[in-house]
Amino acid sequence: MTDYFVASYDFSTYQKGPQAGDVIPVENLKNRERKEISEVYQDKLILLGIVDPECGACRVAKDQIAWIQEDIQAHDIVYVFASFTHIGTEEEFFKYTDSFGFEADSFKWTSPDPPPISLKSFVVPSHLLMDSKGKILGKFPGTNRDIAIRKRIAKQITKEVLHIKESLNSQ
Repeated sequence: MTDYFVASYDFSTYQKGPQAGDVIPVENLKNRERKEISEVYQDKLILLGIVDPECGACRVAKDQIAWIQEDIQAHDIVYVFASFTHIGTEEEFFKYTDSFGFEADSFKWTSPDPPPISLKSFVVPSHLLMDSKGKILGKFPGTNRDIAIRKRIAKQITKEVLHIKESLNSQ
């Protein structure tokens, strides 16, 4: 089992990568129109799928990504994709995320400076639930080779995302 594949889907004990409460520099993530997430999705809850076209696990997880998108689309949560690497061009990245087969905005790291080390150390594919300002509300790392486990991971991500959303709405 590699770092790209999580053995279980209990996200609460996973320590690598950014933590809930951290703020990521979303101003350095730009979509095709060169707009920032906060500009496009003001005051929205965002599920950020972190992917990389060079990642074999990301290719395996396309079904998992589709299940998550299907489960959250009716819950007023924006599902977008991001890459924090400088590998490949923006054009190649957007073509890659288009291959997922559904419409979702994509954002590529555009700063000449590297992203924070916590984002570079986070496994891909992973998901971050955040507000439009980049404040992380939840994190969901990895995937698995086994299709049944990928399906359970997708269901667990959806369950936890909706629980966090419900908690925010009750405050």
